[in-house]
Amino acid sequence: MSVIDMQRLYELLGKRISEARNALDPPMSQAELAERLRLERTSITNIERGTQRPPLHVIYEISYALGMKLHELLPDPTLVTKGMPREDELRVTVGSKTIFVSSKTAKTIEKLKKGA
Repeated sequence: MSVIDMQRLYELLGKRISEARNALDPPMSQAELAERLRLERTSITNIERGTQRPPLHVIYEISYALGMKLHELLPDPTLVTKGMPREDELRVTVGSKTIFVSSKTAKTIEKLKKGA
């Protein structure tokens, strides 16, 4: 049983690739990145969506093409470890159980707990 949430890992990696590509001045298109990597543009689209899992050497090539160090591109391990909150989640204790919920839901739960 893996402790890494693979779907979350590749979604966050893809999001970081997209953000880094668009943050360049001028922004690099998916087609330009694909050409540099000798891939199809649809592969870049799928990588950025988290639906295509690029091999390690391609991740290295992406970081080089974007002018980044590899560790800057990879998500923090705590964000992809099962049982840990996502970037947009908070830990809330309800009774004896701890759960991770959106910040909006957390506020609602806290209001309900105060009113009880």
